[in-house]
Amino acid sequence: SNLKHHLSLSEKKGSADRVALKANKSMLVEECEQLKAQLEESDKVRDDLHAKVDEHEIELARRQTLLNDVKKRNYSLQEMIDELNETLERSGNDASEQVGFLERKLQMMKQELEEARSTSTQY
Repeated sequence: SNLKHHLSLSEKKGSADRVALKANKSMLVEECEQLKAQLEESDKVRDDLHAKVDEHEIELARRQTLLNDVKKRNYSLQEMIDELNETLERSGNDASEQVGFLERKLQMMKQELEEARSTSTQY
């Protein structure tokens, strides 16, 4: 009788343990599902961020190309400006020389005119 009672208690305990294990298992399965869902969400966020980084890198490369083109254009414009300044300086110098030459010629002509006048009044 004592043995039957002990077996009966043991069966009840085993049955309770099985119920507890089943509950524990379904709780673990549910936790796994939640973790899997969180992981999938994290993966999606990571993939979206990688895509955005790629887009930004493409845009950055495009802007760098534009910047390089602008720098090249500025450099070539600066070269043109320098050439024009040199040409202007040379032509300014040439003009100054021409003005000087013409002023000297004018002085000589005035002098010749004066000499011619004084010579003509002598005769």
